[in-house]
Amino acid sequence: MNFFEKLDLLLKDVGIEDHNLFIHWVMKQLQLELDENAITAEQAPHKVLLNVSSLSATDLKKLFLFFNLPESTTPIENRIELSDSFLSEVVLPQFEEYVRTFAPNKTEIQSSRQKSALFDEGDEDLTDIDDFILVDSNDDQGEEIDYESYPWLNPAHPLYFPSTQDANPTSLTRWEAVDKFSVENWYPHLKKYTFESCFFTLDHADIEFLLGIGSSEYQSTNLEQKFDKLLSQFNNQEVFMRLSTRSPKDSRHLFDEAATLMSNDYFYWKDTDNKNQQLVSFVASMAKSMKITNGKKIIQMIQESPRVQNDLFALLSSESPSDCKTNIVLREWHNIRPDHEFRLFVSRRCREESIVTAISQYFHFLHFDKAPGDCFNFLDESIKKSLILKFQNYVLKSIDPAVARFLNFSSEQDDDNSINCIREYIVDLALVPISEYHGEVTDENKIEIGENTYILTVIELNPFAPSATGCGLFNWQKDLDILWGKAPCEYPIYRFRTEPRENFSSVTLLPSNYEQVIDRALVKRLVTSLPSVDSQASPSMSTASHSSRFFTSPPQQINETSSLGPVSDDMKCSL
Repeated sequence: MNFFEKLDLLLKDVGIEDHNLFIHWVMKQLQLELDENAITAEQAPHKVLLNVSSLSATDLKKLFLFFNLPESTTPIENRIELSDSFLSEVVLPQFEEYVRTFAPNKTEIQSSRQKSALFDEGDEDLTDIDDFILVDSNDDQGEEIDYESYPWLNPAHPLYFPSTQDANPTSLTRWEAVDKFSVENWYPHLKKYTFESCFFTLDHADIEFLLGIGSSEYQSTNLEQKFDKLLSQFNNQEVFMRLSTRSPKDSRHLFDEAATLMSNDYFYWKDTDNKNQQLVSFVASMAKSMKITNGKKIIQMIQESPRVQNDLFALLSSESPSDCKTNIVLREWHNIRPDHEFRLFVSRRCREESIVTAISQYFHFLHFDKAPGDCFNFLDESIKKSLILKFQNYVLKSIDPAVARFLNFSSEQDDDNSINCIREYIVDLALVPISEYHGEVTDENKIEIGENTYILTVIELNPFAPSATGCGLFNWQKDLDILWGKAPCEYPIYRFRTEPRENFSSVTLLPSNYEQVIDRALVKRLVTSLPSVDSQASPSMSTASHSSRFFTSPPQQINETSSLGPVSDDMKCSL
């Protein structure tokens, strides 16, 4: 099956009729300001031919980089050749992740000539909308979003923060709202409550080098040495790395490392054929693979990450050399377990003081069924109530005053209920074992669960902005009044998964190739567990024999509680 046949099957599977969408997607990745017919493609034996006669030299350079071609490539008769296998194995999975994110939210993705919330060419504010999640599609595949009743959910709808309301209210796009919540902006206000962090600015020359188009005079060893020097300032020289825009979690190196880590993980993944345990182990292994101990890995991860490369390319294309800068953020490393991360929603709408309206496990698609004793799967009511109360007190007493100053909440009218103005935020918290914590320990941030003591720590701050931030086990449309704090119920509402999820196809937190990583981990585990390997049997055959059992699990359930007990049935919002 050639590339175009695979592409056709994918588009049919997600119900999209526009076969030009792939080329349109490529042009958006390259930030090409051209007519939609500027690039055409045709299938040839074992390759695809692109007609690039309408492209300038600068556009061609972008195209070569995107498709991993040498810069010296010369088009023959205005066409360039792309390997069919490269397109199928490397490019198609990225495109699949893109279309599967949006297909559940629209009956049909329209062509680039038509006006839509996703592809409005007349609105420059939507040029980077590709990574937005319109509604967390936990259980709502195919759900239509009612923008008329819920205009605030529309990615094109402006947002306002109290700090912009004083004289001349300034609307913010979703990306501008996200930028307001970048680590660089909130870290000075929450430094004592979060992981130690430092920031390194990449200039124009650094970015060109990381994109593979740098000058021959550029000294790459200098950049690596600068990173090593920064690492030496951290405990054990271990950090988590991201850019200002996002993290390189799609780096090929990480998937290779995660497969190896996962194959040796008997902590989360005890039952080889258990799909849910495989996913818990995958998430934990991917997180571990992102640990940085040297400058070389920082460079490698950036150069192997398509999502970061696209961001750098866009930056290089849109800014003058003097303004072309972005930050690398290095944060103190902690090996946080996936069951120890939580997403909290905080609101001050129509109130003088903030309240925590909702709490969700962060990895909403996971069920921690085989977790050890200190994982507290929340079936113990006393542990659950203690945790909820601790979360509330910590956020409202320690975090909220600093965030309120940062967002200038004090300047608003407490009875102003305009949906345009942001009076909420989202904070992600982690439980860090006290033995691994290096900051100040207080009564507010310390929590004891069983025989274990943890420190509540802020992972990051996020905007309360549908299509820019995920909502965990809640739903932006169905649960909006709950998240706003306007529903007549007892807050906070807490949700966690009590049984494994059955379908994972719409989970946006999972990379498109997660099943391949799990398969590779399984092969590694099977091979290492065998006393000898029969030359007639291949690892791929072993994988195939198990594949039919990978994707079965019981129906899912979601549990809701308030701080004082279960929520009554009439207050529950099903997902």
